[in-house]
Amino acid sequence: MLVQCKPAGNKSTGVSAQSDTLPRVSPSGITYLLPSPDEILSEIISDKMQINPQLVNPRSNASSYLDRKPLAINLGVYIADFAYLNLNNNKTNALEYFSLIRDLCQKLNIYGIFNEAFFNRVQKNLMNNDSLNLIANEMYAQLTEVLSNSNRLEDYAQISTGALIESLYLSALSIPNFKNYETVVKKLFQQKMLLENYYQYASQFRADKDVNAVLTQLDSIKVVFELVGNQPGNRTFTKDKKNHLIIKGGDTVMANELAFIRLVKGISNTRQNIIQF
Repeated sequence: MLVQCKPAGNKSTGVSAQSDTLPRVSPSGITYLLPSPDEILSEIISDKMQINPQLVNPRSNASSYLDRKPLAINLGVYIADFAYLNLNNNKTNALEYFSLIRDLCQKLNIYGIFNEAFFNRVQKNLMNNDSLNLIANEMYAQLTEVLSNSNRLEDYAQISTGALIESLYLSALSIPNFKNYETVVKKLFQQKMLLENYYQYASQFRADKDVNAVLTQLDSIKVVFELVGNQPGNRTFTKDKKNHLIIKGGDTVMANELAFIRLVKGISNTRQNIIQF
């Protein structure tokens, strides 16, 4: 059974230190804690790293996504792009991507998240990183809740897949090199636990051919993660007030330059496959 995963202090387990705010998806009575793109990106990308707006999926691609699968998975991609662009000083592109996310939600018949007040709130906070980060987390949490309450977890699996792959892609491609950013590379590899968490969650919906196809694409990334060694670390188990099991601590990932190159290639290839339909 999969359980919630939560880091202890600065020792990452692939879920950011803000994980108390993460959305929880509970099919079949099992609770899954899945981080938002903003939390994944904030865990890996430091202030010393340059944000490159050219990395995001072009807005012009959205008109090519017509069916449920590409619409859902690229909605997740654009949500991650919005979070990434929020890290930049120029927030104009972030607002454009927020508008695109709203449009894609409407095409997928997802309502109850975006209204004029919410859109105005984004506009007013364009120069306030902390507020936009909170808005991005809130938007993702509300999306999770709406889809969960309407029994559309297969759609959520698609959306969260796109968000996860794009978050890993933007993080990996923002790392200039292994030699000078080895600490950041280790944070990227520490998302191994997150990927395993998500993979087990989405595997519940393998009967859905679209979800199954996406999981197959994730295998190329999963294989690289599994090839990297771990240094054993202490792990503690506790329960929260709702009796959910929480894991803190864990192993430290031992990454090297060759593994980093392979991971970037695997992530890039998978990401290219999902944005081109």
